[in-house]
Amino acid sequence: MTATLYSVLILNYNSALFVRKAVESVLASATTENYTVQIVDNGSSDSDREMLREIRHPKVSVLELPINRGFAIGYNTAARIAFERDAPAYFVIMNPDVELIQPGTVECLIDQIRRANHRVIGAQPLIWDYRFVNKAQTRLGIRRVPDYWDLLICENVLLRLIFRNRFRKFTMADAQPDDLNLITFEVPSGAFFVIDAQVFMDVGGFDENTFLYGEEFILGKKLRDRNFSFLFVPTLKVRHYQGASTGFEYRGVSRRMYSYRLKSHLYYARRYLGAGRVKTLGLRIASESNFAIRVVAWLTRAAVRALHRAVRKLAWL
Repeated sequence: MTATLYSVLILNYNSALFVRKAVESVLASATTENYTVQIVDNGSSDSDREMLREIRHPKVSVLELPINRGFAIGYNTAARIAFERDAPAYFVIMNPDVELIQPGTVECLIDQIRRANHRVIGAQPLIWDYRFVNKAQTRLGIRRVPDYWDLLICENVLLRLIFRNRFRKFTMADAQPDDLNLITFEVPSGAFFVIDAQVFMDVGGFDENTFLYGEEFILGKKLRDRNFSFLFVPTLKVRHYQGASTGFEYRGVSRRMYSYRLKSHLYYARRYLGAGRVKTLGLRIASESNFAIRVVAWLTRAAVRALHRAVRKLAWL
C-alpha cells in the first residue's frame, strides 16, 4: 500500500525567496497530513542556500546539488528521492514561483484524476500569470503534443499571428472547458501539475538531454504514445509569477534563455519528430528572428517609458 498520497517537488536556482512562499502555500493549502515536500537546489549561491536552510518543517526536505544541472535532472533527482523514501502515489511538479491559493488544491486534483477513466494519469489547474491576470481563462496553459509545424509556429510571434487558428488549436485555446465538462489534454505546463508517480518513473521522467524548456513536450509525447492524458480542472487555480525563477523575459530579453529554449526544441524535433537538416534550419531561423523581434519590442518599450518620464519631468519645470 502506498505510504504517501503525494510528494511536492520543487527545484530551486537562486530563487529561495519564492521557494519559501511556495512551501508556505503548500503547507497552508494541504487538507491531509499524508504528503511531503522535496526541494532540490541546483547549485545556487551560498546566500540563497542559506535562505533555503531556514525552511524547517517536518514535511520538508532539502537536497543541495553542487552545480546547476538543469530542469530535467533537477526534478528527476527530486522524484527519485521522494519515490524511494516516501513511495507517493502522485508527484506534484511545482515551480518555485508558484503559489497555491485555494485550500485542498492538490487533493482536489487527485480526486478528479481518480474519478476519470484509467488513461488519465495527471491533472492541472488554471495557472494565473501575473501578466495576464484578467485574461487567464483564455490562456489555459495546456497544449496538445506538437508536431514539427506546431513547434515552428510556437517559435515565432509573427507565425503565431499568421497561423493563428493552428496555434490556438495547439494551445487548446479553441477548447471551452467548464465546471461540468472537464477536458483532457496532452502537454501540461511545467509550472504546476500533478502526475501519477509510478507512471512518471516508468516513462523515465523528464528527458535529461534537455537543460531548460521543452521538457513538457517530450513528457507529453512519451505519455501520449502510451495512450495516457491529463485532465484540466479550471475551477482550481494557482498563481504563477511567470519567469521569476529563470529571468526569461521577466527582467528583459535573455539571449541565454532563448539559446536553452532553441536547443531543447531542436533536440525534441530531431529525437522525437525525426526532423532533418532543413527542418532544424527552419526552427533556427524562426527562433533567431523571434529573438530579434523581442529585442526591438523591448527596446521600443524602454524608449517609450524613458520619453514618458522625460516629458513628465519637463512638465514639472
